[in-house]
Amino acid sequence: MKKQFVWLTCLVMTITGIRAQGTVTVATTPAGSTVQAQPTNTLPAVTNSVATTNTMQAAPSATVASPSSPAVSKPYAISVIMLDCKKPDFYTPYSYINVHTTKEGYTYAIQHKDSLRLLINGIWHSTIKPLYFNIDDTSVVFKMNYDTAQASPWKIFYAFPNYWEVSHPNTGISMGFPKSSFMSYSEEKVELRTSSYLRIIIAYAIFILIIVIIWNRKLWKYNKSILRDIALYSQNGVKINNLPTSIADGTINYKEVPFSMARSQFFMWLMLIFLGILHIWGFTSILTEPTGSVLILLGISGGTFYIGKVIDVAPAAGATTVTPQQAVTDFVNGNKKSKGFVNDILYDGNSICLHRLQLFMFTVFLGIYFLCSFYTNLALPSFSTTMMTLMGISSVTYAGVKTTES
Repeated sequence: MKKQFVWLTCLVMTITGIRAQGTVTVATTPAGSTVQAQPTNTLPAVTNSVATTNTMQAAPSATVASPSSPAVSKPYAISVIMLDCKKPDFYTPYSYINVHTTKEGYTYAIQHKDSLRLLINGIWHSTIKPLYFNIDDTSVVFKMNYDTAQASPWKIFYAFPNYWEVSHPNTGISMGFPKSSFMSYSEEKVELRTSSYLRIIIAYAIFILIIVIIWNRKLWKYNKSILRDIALYSQNGVKINNLPTSIADGTINYKEVPFSMARSQFFMWLMLIFLGILHIWGFTSILTEPTGSVLILLGISGGTFYIGKVIDVAPAAGATTVTPQQAVTDFVNGNKKSKGFVNDILYDGNSICLHRLQLFMFTVFLGIYFLCSFYTNLALPSFSTTMMTLMGISSVTYAGVKTTES
């Protein structure tokens, strides 16, 4: 009986010793970093994990950790690549970011470089891929690039009205994968400046300067005639100038010439497109290109303007040549003087007409849509085929009925 008891005791002690031989104790520091403790026996322990958020599992081919490797409480730090190797006061969406990691993290990053991306505030940016891997300091180099796609994570910063706040002092920078990242608690908090107030001021100053140049009387003799039907009333030797309208002299004051619907529409689209490009550049530093539908819209407007001008200068059937005095007399007595911007573009010589009204309504509607689109999305809009067709039908209707106007 004693022999059986001794034999059983030895068997239990042997099994317990074998199990204890493979035990590795893992401790977590208060900061959340993982520290690998020494195993209870003399055999080296093998680790298959890299310090990541929620203990992200590495690939089976991960590097074997040495038992003598010191515990690392902070696996990486962030700095920007500069000639003087100093960290700047702030970053922009085009800064180079150098993310340092441990040897294990560096190996893991290279093994999974195809899916490795930069994380901004914990969000995986699919377009910010690693550019270089520096083996000397085990770091990964990224370049932040602003993405104009509608579904881009950059919209968090550039969506309306967020883009008016150009400074973001507590932006977290990290690197990782679609479903996991390198230790989120070690994110560096940096200041990210998504724009510059100086560039915004320059953008709007350029637009205001263009408007001032167009409307400046000292630079342009008859600047306000850019929106008026000058070609229609300057035939037969009639002079359009800033002098009072005179039948005897055959002159018409340019301020009395009615405004043109086609000219005003074309000018509006030119200014809106120009303003949109400057606005987007001011906040993103990107000189965006007009979309295909915007170019088509501008082409429809330009075609309407051209056809309207051809109709204006074409001689009417059975018309006879008149003197400048007769032309000015007809202008004065025929009640053809300007009655204000809105009345002029809706008036056909007798009354407000539907073909002008529908073109005016659709132009205003699309203009407001265009303005709101680039103001809220920081991108020039893409009009649908239906909207383009609507604008085309409206312009053709206007040009066709215009041939019957008096």
